[in-house]
Amino acid sequence: MGSTVILTDAKICQCIFVSNFLGSLQRFQERRQQLGQLLQNEKMSNAAFLELERQGSTAGYVLRAIQIGGEVPRDRIPSDSELKKAHDATLFLEGSRKKIKADGRAMQLLLRYWWLSKSKRVIFWDERQSVPFDLNDWKYCLEILTNILQTEEVYRAPIVKYLLAVTFFHLNMFDNADTLFNELRRDTPIRGRRIILRSYLMSNPDGTPRKFAGTVEWVDAKNNRGEIYIPDIRRKILFIPSDFRRPDIMRGSALNDFHIAFNFLGVIADHPNYLEYSGGGRRS
Repeated sequence: MGSTVILTDAKICQCIFVSNFLGSLQRFQERRQQLGQLLQNEKMSNAAFLELERQGSTAGYVLRAIQIGGEVPRDRIPSDSELKKAHDATLFLEGSRKKIKADGRAMQLLLRYWWLSKSKRVIFWDERQSVPFDLNDWKYCLEILTNILQTEEVYRAPIVKYLLAVTFFHLNMFDNADTLFNELRRDTPIRGRRIILRSYLMSNPDGTPRKFAGTVEWVDAKNNRGEIYIPDIRRKILFIPSDFRRPDIMRGSALNDFHIAFNFLGVIADHPNYLEYSGGGRRS
């Protein structure tokens, strides 16, 4: 028979004290590593990094990655030196994957630095972005996003689910993408224009938006919405007739050379004239 453990008030207080004490030690080593990095004192920062690792904390990897990769610019196109730093931070974090895979902060950093170094843009840089990811890149993205969703609850954010749904679609895992988009439509706290913003387009490996052709399956009586069947992916997706500026659109109409876009509500056909290139920068 198993013995019963009786937790007295004194024992509970002792457990809380030990937990708080260990947390204080970890925070002390984090500050010590940050200070060492700030003062460019390699001996101090390395000692703190090793002590954090001994304590079972992955905070040292996060701090070191930020030191290597620097700030990720969100209001401008990154310079070549910033892209190089992002690449170096990616290599550092990827080399430590086995140790950091349960740390949501570290895995999100890996995603941000990898995405920046590969696409030369931050995540959600602009509307209707297409990224130069090949099949292996999308598979890698799937690994990272899946890791993030398996960590703490705080990292299961709608943005991560959205990116995972876009990734599933690029890997032809359409049912998985539909499941996530259904969850986002039902549960997302995102409201306003952001929820309908078409942030990404289905892309070719060279970074150009992929073009599709299809046949209209149905259009509602007010001509506000409908569905179009796309043979290339063997699926029907939503489209808004007014986007295509053709008053004669009806069931059986052919639409050509359009893009597939993604917002937080799901997948939608997108007229190619909405995409205006301006030399790769943020569009006005």
